[in-house]
Amino acid sequence: MEFTFPNYYKEFSCIAGSCPDTCCAGWQIVIDNKTLKKYQHFKGPFHNRLHNDIDWKEHVFRQYNRRCAFLNEENLCDIYTEAGPKMLCDTCRNYPRHVEEFEGLREISLSLSCPEAARILLSQKEKVHSRMNTSDTSKDLFKNMWKTIVPEMEVLRPGWKEFLKERLDSLYISSGENDYIYQKSEFDFYCPDWQIQEEQLLVYWIYTYFCGAVYDDEIFTKVKMAVVCTLFIHELDVGTYLKNEHHFNLNDQIQICYQFSRELEHSDLNLNKFQELMSENNIFSFENLLKIC
Repeated sequence: MEFTFPNYYKEFSCIAGSCPDTCCAGWQIVIDNKTLKKYQHFKGPFHNRLHNDIDWKEHVFRQYNRRCAFLNEENLCDIYTEAGPKMLCDTCRNYPRHVEEFEGLREISLSLSCPEAARILLSQKEKVHSRMNTSDTSKDLFKNMWKTIVPEMEVLRPGWKEFLKERLDSLYISSGENDYIYQKSEFDFYCPDWQIQEEQLLVYWIYTYFCGAVYDDEIFTKVKMAVVCTLFIHELDVGTYLKNEHHFNLNDQIQICYQFSRELEHSDLNLNKFQELMSENNIFSFENLLKIC
């Protein structure tokens, strides 16, 4: 399936209580069945609130004065603050993302009904252009890259391959109804910190290894290594996000980064093999890297 989205799509990040309006008033939200079951089996002090403020017959959140029962005085969601983001229903988790499908094409956009999305759309200084990605192409490329690298590297810590398998299976195999590209865009949407972390990681890899090209003239290899390492961490992030039922925090990111770094950087054999593959294996060609960036 092909995916298209406007060039400004990834600029969006919910501004929550700073929003001049709220999407949680005047809109009767229907709760999807999967989330409804989560609410039914939720354990803890918040259980009674869920039980009382959901219309279980109509599968909707109750409203008081046209405001969602879980919208507090600061215009923040009590479900989010008390139970966590993984307890949001599909509509609340996805809005203002809007999806339309036409045979083999899925169009992803931002709804104009969201003030922040409207601001982003109307603040563009250039004509809108769409980006397109094909799920099979990038997904298969990443899978083949992992299959190329992992068997060539020695394992330093017990459980490393199991750690990879759990997360990559969640992303590549156990994806349910959602598709690969959609899941990655969802992660980026709900984890806006990744945009800064991505830059920090890329700078780290460049800063640490680029100058080594003085000794071996492998400038392009060092750059490809920095790009691939950063993208691999992003794949593990999304896999963890899916494995944890759409929940991801800084501790997850820290664990992924230091474990990936240890397995790569604490072994000269692994570092040399990684750079050798960047230089010699066609799977890491410039053309392929352009397809997954």
